[in-house]
Amino acid sequence: LKSLYRMENSILHLTASVGIALYPNNSLTGELLNNAYKALSEAKNKGEGWVQMYKPVIKKHGYDELKLYNDMHVGLKRNEFEIFYQPIVDSKTRKIVSAEALIRWKHPEHGMVRPDIFIPIMEKTGFIIKLGRFILEEVIKQQKRWELFKFNQVPISINLSLAELEKDNFVRGIEVQ
Repeated sequence: LKSLYRMENSILHLTASVGIALYPNNSLTGELLNNAYKALSEAKNKGEGWVQMYKPVIKKHGYDELKLYNDMHVGLKRNEFEIFYQPIVDSKTRKIVSAEALIRWKHPEHGMVRPDIFIPIMEKTGFIIKLGRFILEEVIKQQKRWELFKFNQVPISINLSLAELEKDNFVRGIEVQ
């Protein structure tokens, strides 16, 4: 929305962005205001003078989260989780200077399940702590194998969740490793 407004000898250029959320689709007052704010933020991101209707985010993955949660426990026992190492290369020397450990899940029914699908479920349920322990143990084992075969040793970074860091015995658990 744009308009010109004349005030004495000056012309003001006015713009407005609008975010819209509909009732009863967003039945709770807080939800209605929150969704209108999300739409307003999207309108502002587009530039001046946009009107944006709130569009609910629809899950695109189609997985049953409860089933995936239950499958995680079995999957960990069956070695369905695998660590991939993303090399970090020095651009000047073109040598690998470190790597990042990335967890992947090869589900027997769904194939490779994306981390942005299973990690949020793990964080919500606390399973991320058990998986984090698995990742740490596997990375240490891999480092030992590389050492035995005299491969070039590089530091490996591991992503941690806040739940793991807040756990009382987190540091002690790493020291034991």
